[in-house]
Amino acid sequence: RTLSGTQQGYRSPPMTPPMGNTVMSHMSPLEPKMPDQWARSTKVLVESAMRAKDLASSQRLAASGTQRVTQETAMFDNSSSRLALREKIMDSQMLKNRAENQLAMTLKETALLEEEMAHAEATWEKLKDPLSVAEECLSIRRRRPPRELTRDAVERSLNEQMSGMRHCMRMLASIMEACQRELGSLKACRAKLEEDIDQKRIAIEVDTEALQLDSGWA
Repeated sequence: RTLSGTQQGYRSPPMTPPMGNTVMSHMSPLEPKMPDQWARSTKVLVESAMRAKDLASSQRLAASGTQRVTQETAMFDNSSSRLALREKIMDSQMLKNRAENQLAMTLKETALLEEEMAHAEATWEKLKDPLSVAEECLSIRRRRPPRELTRDAVERSLNEQMSGMRHCMRMLASIMEACQRELGSLKACRAKLEEDIDQKRIAIEVDTEALQLDSGWA
């Protein structure tokens, strides 16, 4: 069948699908999420927050426990150190007292020995003149005439006198030598005791300062 000219020139307009059936291949990020996407996103956020909260809670409890144990340990160690310092100070003080007592006895013995040595030296000096006199007398009497040179009672007495005085002087010299050696030993002991006492004094001062600082920290 042959169409008229008007019918031949007519073109139908393109078909437009209904709005309810439109399917977008890509969704713009600015467009709002669908209800199921919003639910999933919220669930993920809630779960992440719960995990973070649980982790923070665990870390807080662990930190609290560690802090408590650390504080208890520190307090125990601090108490132990203070006790050790007190005991050390007491021990040092006891040893210092013993050293001071020994030093006092050493000084007293040194003074007595020096006094005895001075007395021995004075006695030795006193014997020098009588001995010289006796020797001089004996020398003078040897100038007598040959017929008068006899070992009479006077000569025997002078010889006995000189022998006795020489013996006493030898004994005194031996005593003075022994006293000198002993004085040297006592002086050496005195120096060591004084040094030890001074060291103990410094140690006690240092430990006392440490104890005061440690008690202040506690």
